[in-house]
Amino acid sequence: MPLSPIVEAEIRDRFAPGDMREVMERLDAAAIPLGSRAAPSERPRIHLAIIKLAGGNMTTFREAVAVAERDWRDVLVAAGVGNADWREQLARAGMRVP
Repeated sequence: MPLSPIVEAEIRDRFAPGDMREVMERLDAAAIPLGSRAAPSERPRIHLAIIKLAGGNMTTFREAVAVAERDWRDVLVAAGVGNADWREQLARAGMRVP
């Protein structure tokens, strides 16, 4: 499933040009275990949470992806987008909202 246009735009805005390809590839390939608790439509929200947490730092980005691959809910909570107001929280952080 390709990355959403909003996720791609946030990557372009928040990461160095030399890091963008790795970020896109890692997010696209991330084995996020959605299981029965989240629909595939949650992927952009999870990706945006990872991007928010990373703050453009590749080490932090890689760590956030690893956390999401264990339990995606931990990434949502850490990024402050684990509740029903998650879109508002992303907007407050200056991010695009799906």
